[in-house]
Amino acid sequence: MITVTPTRDVDFINSVMRSPGIYAGLADDSCPKLDNFDMAVALEIPGCLFLQILDDGAPSGWFMLLPKGGEVLEVHTATLASCRGKKAVRAALAAEEWIFTNTPCAEITSYALSDSKQTVVFALLSGLSITGRKPHDATRNGKPVDIITLSISKDDWKSNHK
Repeated sequence: MITVTPTRDVDFINSVMRSPGIYAGLADDSCPKLDNFDMAVALEIPGCLFLQILDDGAPSGWFMLLPKGGEVLEVHTATLASCRGKKAVRAALAAEEWIFTNTPCAEITSYALSDSKQTVVFALLSGLSITGRKPHDATRNGKPVDIITLSISKDDWKSNHK
């Protein structure tokens, strides 16, 4: 069973980021090198919250929730290899339920780099919709990539879960 629970365990959060393929898949050229990356900085952001993903009780990744003003949370996802595909989608749906029932959030927003098709598909399967595209707004490995923005409102989430 997939569940989510709040966490401030920076050692766990950092261990997920340092798992093979995670940081390389999330970072663009503006991000620091992995050796200099520490998620403890995120925990200092007022209102920042992490939801730990548990797969039958085993820690399997996290969602980082960043307040973006008003009732909007920007969500970032990092899942271990054991929590990909259908499990990752179930985790995202559990996170959405937790967010919309335990916070005043009225909209979840996120973004994906255009060269990460699997991230866009994951977000779409999790109920988010593409809301915009910023052409060549970032670079990865020296190449320009678009930033694709995605979101789901609380009302749309409720409609999807009747």
